[in-house]
Amino acid sequence: MAPRTIVVAVNNSEGGVYAVEWAFKDFVRPTDNVILVNVVDTYTHYIPNFGTTVTFDMATNHVQKEVVENAQTLLAYLAKQMSMRPGQIETKVIAGDARDVMVELTEEQDIDVVILGTSNKTLLRRKLVGSVGSYLVEHCKCSVIIAKQKP
Repeated sequence: MAPRTIVVAVNNSEGGVYAVEWAFKDFVRPTDNVILVNVVDTYTHYIPNFGTTVTFDMATNHVQKEVVENAQTLLAYLAKQMSMRPGQIETKVIAGDARDVMVELTEEQDIDVVILGTSNKTLLRRKLVGSVGSYLVEHCKCSVIIAKQKP
């Protein structure tokens, strides 16, 4: 079988870690290339009193560099844990909106599958902010698998 390139989206949630565990347990083959990706959000805030918009890039702010370092540490830990299992593992921390970053990544590289976990968002928050998984299913040109933990 030809090797596949699989992206596993990881965040600091239980669902993100489960997606990695599920991928390596139930999906990844020894010939596959796996990219573990953690997207660090870039926030844009409107300041009404000044009538301006400020973009706060977590990757460039000194205080928020810790967030990027934590993401790198998490990915390194998960890669090490999964190294006993099949597949070649690469890790990436990318700043931006998770939806846009993941779609761009699948378009720039020859990605066969994206795997992600579920979050603990409330129904209201999913309706207001939207689901990354739903967005990826709609916009990615490759297959998207949502690994959902059993209750």
